Amino acid sequence: MKKTISLIIAVTLSAICSVTAFADTFQPVERTLPLVVDNADLMSDSEEAELIEKLESVGNAHRCEVAVVTVTSTEGKSHMAYADDFYDYNGYGYGSNDDGLLFLLDMGAREMYITTHGTGIRAVTDYGRERLFDKVQDDIKSGDYYDAFIRYAEIVDDYYTRYENGTPYDINSDKESPFAINISNFVIAIIGALLVAFIGTGNMKGKLKSVRSKPAASDYVKAGSLNINQSNDIFLYRHVSRVRIQSSSSSSSGGSRTHRSSSGRSHGGGGRSF
Repeated sequence: MKKTISLIIAVTLSAICSVTAFADTFQPVERTLPLVVDNADLMSDSEEAELIEKLESVGNAHRCEVAVVTVTSTEGKSHMAYADDFYDYNGYGYGSNDDGLLFLLDMGAREMYITTHGTGIRAVTDYGRERLFDKVQDDIKSGDYYDAFIRYAEIVDDYYTRYENGTPYDINSDKESPFAINISNFVIAIIGALLVAFIGTGNMKGKLKSVRSKPAASDYVKAGSLNINQSNDIFLYRHVSRVRIQSSSSSSSGGSRTHRSSSGRSHGGGGRSF
């Protein structure tokens, strides 16, 4: 038993040392590739140039780098490993902390993946990333890749703006009442309904000038017309409604889950098929 415990401890320490060694030996390099690497040849040269200009504009505004890479294969790597390594070993990222994110589109496996690093991890939360995928996947499915990536850049611009204002786009900041409407429209609608009701009932009241209310209920009953000989209470049926109450513990806490790349650096990210 002691030998087994010792072996487990040794393996654990070895793994920790390996990660530490990666982190110590990895040296960031200068980026030589453009912000758009269209290896799958999905866009024209003019579209690539316009997209690069858009990504540079977003990056300069928020001191980050926002990249797009398209491929037809990840060469046997997982999409997470391929995106992380492409980001790390090709020098992507802004400043000394290499802040930013990279959108990987694999046409071979029909998979999209976003890796984040530095401020990108906090600006593009797991929840925000999934909503981003929701908004670009229709264009990707229909082959409108340029439009999808422009939309991606616009969404990242919005996410970073929210993050810089202290309210990252996340599960808690996106909750809206299912009955939420513009308050001014609501007030106008209520006033309009009351006005119509007042006019309608006023007209009906005007037609009933000969009618006066009676002081007692018995005044409305014709003498001798109502004779109750027997009364009973009869139970007809019972209806019971049951409603499932969802546990609040099942809700996500938000933020971003992180992992270590082969370089030993911390990344956020995730992907989905399209």
